[in-house]
Amino acid sequence: MLDFDVILDHVGNFGRYQAVLCIMIYYLICSTSMHMFAPVFYAYSTPHRCRFPQIDDPHTFSDLNENDILNLTTPFDEKSSEYDTCHRYSYNLSQCHSVIQCIIKNNTERCLDGHVFDRFDFVETTVSEWHLICDRDYLNTLESSLYFVGMMIGGLVVGFLADRFGRKPVLLLCCMGIMIFGTISSVVPWFPLFVVTRFLVGICTNGQDFVAQVYVMEVTGRKHTTASLMGQAAFGIGIMINSFFAYFIREWRYFYLALSLFPAPFLIFCYFIPESPRWHISKSQDEIGKKMAINFAKRNGKEITEAVWNKAEMPIEEIGETFTEKYSALDLFKGRRIRFVTICVNICWFMTWLTSIGLSLNVGNVAGDIYFNNALNGIISLVCSILLIFVVDRISRRYLLGGSMLLTASSGLGNFFVIYFGNHISALETVSRVLTFVAYIGSWIVVVVLFMYTAELYPTVVRSNGLGVSTVAASLGSILAPIVISTSHLWLPSLMFGLLSIIAGALFFRLPETINRPMTETLEEADHFYAGRSTLRQKQSNLFSHSVLSVVSDSELTTTQSS
Repeated sequence: MLDFDVILDHVGNFGRYQAVLCIMIYYLICSTSMHMFAPVFYAYSTPHRCRFPQIDDPHTFSDLNENDILNLTTPFDEKSSEYDTCHRYSYNLSQCHSVIQCIIKNNTERCLDGHVFDRFDFVETTVSEWHLICDRDYLNTLESSLYFVGMMIGGLVVGFLADRFGRKPVLLLCCMGIMIFGTISSVVPWFPLFVVTRFLVGICTNGQDFVAQVYVMEVTGRKHTTASLMGQAAFGIGIMINSFFAYFIREWRYFYLALSLFPAPFLIFCYFIPESPRWHISKSQDEIGKKMAINFAKRNGKEITEAVWNKAEMPIEEIGETFTEKYSALDLFKGRRIRFVTICVNICWFMTWLTSIGLSLNVGNVAGDIYFNNALNGIISLVCSILLIFVVDRISRRYLLGGSMLLTASSGLGNFFVIYFGNHISALETVSRVLTFVAYIGSWIVVVVLFMYTAELYPTVVRSNGLGVSTVAASLGSILAPIVISTSHLWLPSLMFGLLSIIAGALFFRLPETINRPMTETLEEADHFYAGRSTLRQKQSNLFSHSVLSVVSDSELTTTQSS
């Protein structure tokens, strides 16, 4: 059995060949974020009011502009300082002949003649086309939540398929699924069918993102942290591309069609992208893995000597019973300490993703230009991901995660007070906007680092199970995010995000520190680590030198053996 990390240490962990492969994979990650946050534009809550045929007729009341009509026809709530656009005044127009003064407001009634939508920002959205407003606005929230249900299923099912059939064919399958189901979504005439196709797109996008991240980490070896963070930067670029498309394509069907066809170049890229060598090696296909390793070396201008092959050779019998024993997600709850870690980590995943997705989707309710606000979210994601490359291994994981969540908490609660007591003061709207983006900075840092931290917390034998369970917790938070931001009380999401972030931040400080520490391999080692004691090193020294996830110096090994 080959240790591919040893080979990459010789031919280059992030050589020019891996850089080209990663760029092509990052292109797919861009399309993932584009679909995830597309509702910001295609489901934009277009301003509207009740239609009133007599008053809307320009031949009858030619002197009325849109604001005049809104004031004359729509009840105004003094407490919330907003118009009730789901109702209208009941008028007596029998004696009126183009004279505004004769209009008599009686009682209020529902919009009996439909609605009039503001077409300034968007010519058409799903909200305006299918009238997802008033007593039907819950359908818009339901569609967004079901998309994230699809993402949850995609993370579970597609991950299994990638382990069974390989990374490359599954990436190609997900890419084609996004293009096919996305294109269908852009042309369907019925909203229920749109919900179904978006659900299928959700399965493909999360599966694509999950497998893409795995592929990037597998081909970059010990540089996987840098490669993963650059993938998150690509995620931010996808958010910015959304703003670019939406600005120039104001009709939702053409906008969503452009998003769905965006991954098409990957069908060409796929011809040049090889299967993951690690996947072949994990399937005991060492000869294929060796051929691919030679190709990696050739592309990077290196040559693999016999000494390198000998060093990379890891006899299967040296892996031991620990790594052949089957483990399940239930093992994450069997020990007292690992159960505590699992519960805390999953609460943090749930709250972090609920907050981050909620802040991203809620950008339409933030003061200012929606195109710029969304693009700014992408810029923040891009810049933070790049900066983390230089600082993530120099700052305590607990302080970085806990501090970022407390930053989100303070910004969210501050925004709550500004919105609740600001009463639409223009100066405070700017403050609210700044606080919203500061909150997003904190939540994005946690989203990026939390995956890495979770992998470091769990021992090798249950690491995949731990990440899988955490993905489900994150998906549940994503599903609830559209529900939280759908409230008519604009201050409520900020209050909830702030309170949840306080809880998550406090939990991070209760978890163990993992920076600059070797990853644990067994449940016994993990239990000692959680207890604050040195981890047990009872495996053969040959296993340590070949472990993919643990690097122990000679001095540390000598100390462990002597003790």
